[in-house]
Amino acid sequence: MARSLLKAPKYYFYDNGQVTGDRGQKLENLVAAALLREVHFEQDARGRRVKLNYLRNKDGDEVDFAVSESGRLILMVEVKWDDATPSKHFRPLRPRGMEPHAVQVVGTLRSANRPAPNLRIVPAAEWLEGLEL
Repeated sequence: MARSLLKAPKYYFYDNGQVTGDRGQKLENLVAAALLREVHFEQDARGRRVKLNYLRNKDGDEVDFAVSESGRLILMVEVKWDDATPSKHFRPLRPRGMEPHAVQVVGTLRSANRPAPNLRIVPAAEWLEGLEL
C-alpha cells in the first residue's frame, strides 16, 4: 500500500495538572491517561493483547488514539474540545475491509449522536465515565 499507516509514539503526562496549553490539550491528555489505564487493566486482569497507539499516514491524516487487539484495529478515538463535526481523518485511516469503532470525544458537547454506523460523537464526561474496551 503506497500510503501505508504509520505508528509513532506520542507523549502524555500521568498527572493532568502538568499539562500546559489549552483545554483541548488537557482533554486529550486526560483521554490518553484513561485509555492507557483501561489498556493496562485489560492486559493485566483479562490477558487481552491490546495496545494503544495513534495513527498517521503520509498524507498527514491523523487520529489521536488507536486501540488494537492482537494486531487488529478495534477502536479509533479523536479528541476535540469544541468541534462536533465528524473528523475527516477517520475514513482514510480505516484499514480496507475493516470497520473498527470510531469515537469522537468532545469536551463541550451536551448529547451524543451517531452520524454513521460505526461512528459516535459523545460528550467527554459521558465517554470517560463509561470507558470500556
